[in-house]
Amino acid sequence: MPRPILWLARLVATGSLAGAAALPAAAAPLPPLGAEQICGVVEAHHWLAPLTLPGTPGLSGSAGRTRSWPGRAVVLLGAVSGPEYDRREQINRVLATSADGRVLQPGPGQLLLILPMQDPSQIEGAGRLCVTGFSVRGDEGGTWTGYREIELSPR
Repeated sequence: MPRPILWLARLVATGSLAGAAALPAAAAPLPPLGAEQICGVVEAHHWLAPLTLPGTPGLSGSAGRTRSWPGRAVVLLGAVSGPEYDRREQINRVLATSADGRVLQPGPGQLLLILPMQDPSQIEGAGRLCVTGFSVRGDEGGTWTGYREIELSPR
């Protein structure tokens, strides 16, 4: 049996290693993430219009096919209740690094949410927001969020 370094050198010399590197990678889905109930004071928000992006042939997961997002409100909450600190940090980490979440960045004690909505005026004038059944899913092609119910209270 050849020594490992010689085996690797043979792969490089014959081009076999380059062929192995060109194999399509598997999709990397996000682990399940969400919270049953999230409430907080609306400190900032930004509206994102509906978006459709074409897929890129050869890419895995959703990046390889056309994907769409409805209109979304990117919301920064303060005085948050509901999920524990660790869960809030996980949600912030995922959403703040998504393409949509980069428009607002959460600070200490804040929680970033991206909420699908039909009408941007729904979030205007909201002082407090409660979301039931919030969830985050996605892979290298995008991040999608959802919820069962939303309650907005005026300022």
